[in-house]
Amino acid sequence: MLHEPWNNEPISDPVITRNTVPLESLVGSDEELLVATRLIATDLVNAFGSPEVKQIDEQGRVRTQYVYEAQRLAEFARLTTWK
Repeated sequence: MLHEPWNNEPISDPVITRNTVPLESLVGSDEELLVATRLIATDLVNAFGSPEVKQIDEQGRVRTQYVYEAQRLAEFARLTTWK
C-alpha cells in the first residue's frame, strides 16, 4: 500500500502508466534524456491535439525549426558547451 502524509486515502491499487523509462536514460547522455522526455511528453502533447512532439526527434535531437526562440537556444548551447 502506498501512503503519502498529505493523502487521507492511501493508494492500494497498482500505479500504472503507459510510458516508463529506465533511470539510466535520465542520467545518461543528453540524447537519452531527450528521447525519454519525448516519450513521456507524447501523451500530454497528444491530449492537446498534436500528433507528435515536434521539438525533439526519435533520436533525441532538437529540431530547432519548431523551437519558438531557436536563436536564443543556439546561443545558450554555444555558451554552455563543455570544452
